[in-house]
Amino acid sequence: MKSFMKTTGKTFESIPYLMLNPKHPRYSDILFTLDGVEFTTSQLRQYLPKVADRYYYAQKQIKKYFNLLETIREKQLLEVFCIYGKEEVDSTIKTFSIVDGDVSSTLTAGDGTVSLDSSKLCDRYASSPQNIFIKHNVTHETILTDQDVVNFIKSNMYTPN
Repeated sequence: MKSFMKTTGKTFESIPYLMLNPKHPRYSDILFTLDGVEFTTSQLRQYLPKVADRYYYAQKQIKKYFNLLETIREKQLLEVFCIYGKEEVDSTIKTFSIVDGDVSSTLTAGDGTVSLDSSKLCDRYASSPQNIFIKHNVTHETILTDQDVVNFIKSNMYTPN
């Protein structure tokens, strides 16, 4: 697992941003099992200290956004919209298991990168259900170039006179 995560971490510098954060509904769930010992995201420093430093730094940055969203939601300061894409892939990895060096995984509903549980954050922070826009068959890389998404953003932007 360490070599897998080290390789992945080097290849994808953003991996700590994609890992579950304390606001995620499955944050306390088992992330992986190593020879019968179960680990959660909160135990990351124990098994991947180099990735953990980047993860905790990323979480400090992400926490600022969640604090802002909480304040906006509680005080109803402005309207919040949420946009997310769903690819044709309907699952993503939920947990890894490593037994005697063999890696296996269990899947959960998602788009190949992000679990569907993450979309529950839209339910929490969007000002209303009408403020949630789901675009099918787009990737994380292409969502902001999709014309329907661009039109949704344009039609809901506040533009002062």
